[in-house]
Amino acid sequence: MPDGTASISTPHAQPISRAAWTTREIRVLRETYPAGGINGVIALLPHRSRSAIYQHANALGLRCASQPLVRESWTLEPGMDEAIRAAHQRPMQRGDVVALAKRLARPVWWVSRRARDLGLTTPRFREAPWSPAELDILRATRNLRPAGVQHALRRQGFRRTEAAIVVQRKRRAIQRDPREDDYTAREVASLLGHDPTTVTRWIHLGMLAAERDPTHQPTPDGRAPWRVTNQALRNFIITHAIHVDLRKLPAGHTPWFVDLLAGSRAHG
Repeated sequence: MPDGTASISTPHAQPISRAAWTTREIRVLRETYPAGGINGVIALLPHRSRSAIYQHANALGLRCASQPLVRESWTLEPGMDEAIRAAHQRPMQRGDVVALAKRLARPVWWVSRRARDLGLTTPRFREAPWSPAELDILRATRNLRPAGVQHALRRQGFRRTEAAIVVQRKRRAIQRDPREDDYTAREVASLLGHDPTTVTRWIHLGMLAAERDPTHQPTPDGRAPWRVTNQALRNFIITHAIHVDLRKLPAGHTPWFVDLLAGSRAHG
């Protein structure tokens, strides 16, 4: 059973900065960050980005004497607002925001926030339409969970997120098993555009009803993954709507979201 340590200790493995933090990583963070700061932690957890380490340390209430408590201040220089407005006056393509941020020598988050302050909207880019070959694979893997479908697609040269697979199954009415309307915590996060740790926190706080599912592969910490029913997710969104940011809803997920709230797939 994987314990999550092998991939962390391999310097050339793929980054996992968006993956849920394992028990081992949190222990390293708690023991190293107060004295060594980001540099000390990143030496032991090379797969984690500096921003991920900083944000998770803040979430845990950790402080480092040598580490600044506030992010670097970025000033607004003449001509920047005009450049941001000009970029938003034409249809934006994927990568345009990154290119604009590079041209202005500012972080992407700063450019996006400045655009919002100016009343401009950065578009969410729609995913490419599903090809007939992809749909054939989707139907042939109806009994696999999204991670398995994603692997099957990747073997044929296609790349789709787990959330996109869940949404497309619902659109095409492809049933995978009697519990087709159940989700893992990671699937809930992908569908709503949130971080998996945020969904896990909702569960621990009792806001989102969930139960452990021992029938599926354990998480890196050795525990059974969370299972959230369709009805439980619908109840959470209705009861705790303030925690659901519709701006984070990925493009293409609106039909699923409306369908969920309408209760047409709700079950007891």
